[in-house]
Amino acid sequence: MAIETRYGTLHGCYGEEYYDDGVLKNCSFGSKNRLKTACGVLVPRYGPETARNKYGKAVGFYPNGQLRRVALETITGVQTPIGEFPAELLTFYEDGTVCRIFPLNGKITGFWTEKDEEKLAVPLHFHFGFGEFSAKIISVHFYGNGNIQSVTLFPKERVTLHLPFGEVAVRTGFSLYEDGALQTLEPAEPTPVPTLVGTLHAYDSNPIGITADRNSLRFREDGTLARLATVTDKIVVQTPDARLETIAPVQKASPLDDRLTVTRPVIAEFPDGGVRLTCEGTWDYSLSECAFSILSVPYAAPFSDCSGCSGCDGFCGRLK
Repeated sequence: MAIETRYGTLHGCYGEEYYDDGVLKNCSFGSKNRLKTACGVLVPRYGPETARNKYGKAVGFYPNGQLRRVALETITGVQTPIGEFPAELLTFYEDGTVCRIFPLNGKITGFWTEKDEEKLAVPLHFHFGFGEFSAKIISVHFYGNGNIQSVTLFPKERVTLHLPFGEVAVRTGFSLYEDGALQTLEPAEPTPVPTLVGTLHAYDSNPIGITADRNSLRFREDGTLARLATVTDKIVVQTPDARLETIAPVQKASPLDDRLTVTRPVIAEFPDGGVRLTCEGTWDYSLSECAFSILSVPYAAPFSDCSGCSGCDGFCGRLK
């Protein structure tokens, strides 16, 4: 079946879905097509299914007919705001500018493993004011103006970023503000960070980890600390009436399997003039009226915290 679009006539279409006004929403292809985009000429997936192919339509469109996403037939060098990158999947904003690029788009199953996918990944080079590195990545997310919003690392990858308080080993990835200032990152190990209540060790044993758009260690645009998670530190607070209150990480049964335990971190946030601590509850304290001390212990993940995944690269096992 052939369908007319703003990109010309698309041939070999099947599995079509349409918006209520008749505009093509999604479809797959049984023959080769070429789409001219801001990233170059792209060939959507059309070949036979393989053990590695993800299910889903080859292309998706916005209601205005603009390309929203495209899964490519082969890994292709595409033009991005920061140069050429290999891509197997791209998404776009409604004005046609690139939103995310994925160098790989394989389906992880018992027939195609994470290790199989990793063999196809190649290190890509990045240069920022806070660090220069080469690493295998899952995706790069761009703002509409073309600046990088986040870089998501391949599961086993670790990079080093240079912050004012020292070098930080990073897993999962990091995100930036539109002006390029570092916004968030995910520490790969408990990392000492100076805060308004003392030095806390930033580390979340169970980060979200799907993308690096949001991470447990967050900074404001001026570089000051806004938020962190800690699984190693107890924070003892002396209140104005001389009471001592201790906020500490908690080990709980996993919501996915009550035979397993997970460590719920203390989240420390720093609004103007105060600190907010969250773990099984939320407590707000005034920096000027309270005194704080930190009790730190080496992180030792419960055995069930480590499922043998590649996410920590065996870090929790080395600490036992």
